Amino acid sequence: MLFLFYIGVKTEMSVVHKTRSGVTNIGVIGIIAPYLCGMAVLNSYSSKYLTDLQVRLLGAIIGLFSMAPFPVISSTLSDLKILNSELGRIGLSASLVSELFNVFLASMITISKLREERGEVNAMLCALAAILYILLVIFIIRPAMFWIIKQTPEGSHVSDNYVYSILTLTLFTGYASYRFGFFALFGPFILGLAIPEGPPLGTAIVKKIDTFVNEIFFPIFVTTCCMRVDLKDLLIWRNQSDGSVDYFMVQTLVIVQVIVVTKFVACMIIPLRNGMPWNDAICLSLIMSSKGFVEMVAFSLVRDSKVSILSFHN
Repeated sequence: MLFLFYIGVKTEMSVVHKTRSGVTNIGVIGIIAPYLCGMAVLNSYSSKYLTDLQVRLLGAIIGLFSMAPFPVISSTLSDLKILNSELGRIGLSASLVSELFNVFLASMITISKLREERGEVNAMLCALAAILYILLVIFIIRPAMFWIIKQTPEGSHVSDNYVYSILTLTLFTGYASYRFGFFALFGPFILGLAIPEGPPLGTAIVKKIDTFVNEIFFPIFVTTCCMRVDLKDLLIWRNQSDGSVDYFMVQTLVIVQVIVVTKFVACMIIPLRNGMPWNDAICLSLIMSSKGFVEMVAFSLVRDSKVSILSFHN
């Protein structure tokens, strides 16, 4: 949660280009093409070898592997120190288009889940609360951030009272998101995007939480996720009960490879058609194909709540 808030604060929204047709195509096709190819492979074998439960689980895997999360791409570009370059801006814009698609799909899934658990009226109220929160961030919280900057004398540091108040608000938005039925990551990330990047406010917040996020909490999260992985499962190609081929494992590995290759090719062809040099097109495709902590969180949630995740694809 804090890591997504941290990424949101470090993201400079002003460098994002207005979505030109080429950039929009990269973002949209970069999701749709691998998703359709993955589903085509799944449908060609699902009725013969897989159970309904396995088909629904593979549907979730295809959706997660096809997305290009904005926080992951932004973090990758920042680590490579090319966030403000032309290539970085194109990648950031394309990932923002992809993220809008991801948010729309995730919202529909969440609302469907809430309708089953809380009823249609409560589901609509939760969706309305999410919309009101976004409007609150845009029209009240973000202007308040600029007001804080104006209250800070030039060359001075932002008051710790403001910083701690914002961090407290971050924790509250995470809790509120969870209580309203959304992922706890939703509120903090939106709030982080509302904070102007750089000095004095953005820099002060990043300085306060950088050590805790990057050197304590995030490594612990990655370690706990890796501790739950049994690599020996990748070597099990047959069912232990009757010795038959484990078609679910085979299908999973094939689909993952198809999605990765399709996404790479799709994100490379469109820039080439728009006149981008080969080297830049390949680099952009690799950036758009990168995976990170968002996928790790998503698969961790799939593991922790298989029943809920699988019900999304009914």
